[in-house]
Amino acid sequence: MLPERANTVLEDFTEHRTPAALNTLYAGYGKTDFLRDLHSVRIQQMPGKAYAYSSAGSQLTAHILERVHPGGYESLLRGFFGDAAAMDGVRIVLGDAEAPRLAVGYHSDNPVPTTPMPELPWGASGNVKATVPDMVNYLRWQLANGPGVKESHRPLARFDDTFSVG
Repeated sequence: MLPERANTVLEDFTEHRTPAALNTLYAGYGKTDFLRDLHSVRIQQMPGKAYAYSSAGSQLTAHILERVHPGGYESLLRGFFGDAAAMDGVRIVLGDAEAPRLAVGYHSDNPVPTTPMPELPWGASGNVKATVPDMVNYLRWQLANGPGVKESHRPLARFDDTFSVG
């Protein structure tokens, strides 16, 4: 994860303090910070040998997409989901009128609501928001199981007979 300090925070993901610690870590963490930190990454093993989750790949992919497609990552995301799944309320950044309508989230078994995660550099990991009608459209799109959906469900990392990641 970038910044690398996030890995320490996430060592015990279910801790009640984790969301607040991540919020503090990512507050003010922007694109320049991400690209600087990316230059300091040293791959310790052969790629593909061991699975490890990281949001850095989705952030880097959003950066590349932004460089290739005009209009920014959020615009590209909204266009894709609007066309593919008839979702017109997808957002990364909420406006002042939209922010109070964001559903309350909870972390792990903590009964205390968490604050929304701060926006990551491109918003490509954990920052996408959608309306309830859009989520119904998303479910319909997933259940239709078209070629793109099938490909997104193809396991890339298999942990056991009951758990894999596409």
